[in-house]
Amino acid sequence: MHESATMEALRLYAAPAPITFTASQRSGTACVWCERELQEREGIPLGGPPPWHPHACVPCCERRIRALQTYLDWYHHGVRCRRCPRGSCGKAGALQQAHLDAQQQAGAPPPWCVECWDVILPGAAVRPILWQGLRGLVFSYVHVCACSR
Repeated sequence: MHESATMEALRLYAAPAPITFTASQRSGTACVWCERELQEREGIPLGGPPPWHPHACVPCCERRIRALQTYLDWYHHGVRCRRCPRGSCGKAGALQQAHLDAQQQAGAPPPWCVECWDVILPGAAVRPILWQGLRGLVFSYVHVCACSR
């Protein structure tokens, strides 16, 4: 993925809502995730329209890029796999676990199903789902079987 496309996808996928930013995060002098103070030219710019200048520290950015990449690997597998529409195959299960582990390492909140809003429990049969929201692509999850609600 091209660097600017990666940053755009990362901003859509993982960046906190700008309304929650501190003044330092808005100005790009603090990491948007861990709030660590960033020295000049130290942070990784995540892009965005002025006056929004979000930056991230290298460790936070790397963890979230890993979470995004594992999500996309899992998603693309499900699109190509003949077994996954009927229920996850073994490879999808491994990709799901790799993604959930990467999410946890990135400090992301637990994922939840967009249909029933339940938190996705370990071992639950879910699949990633991308859809177009008002601000761009929305990276989410849905239970493979009918939801409990």
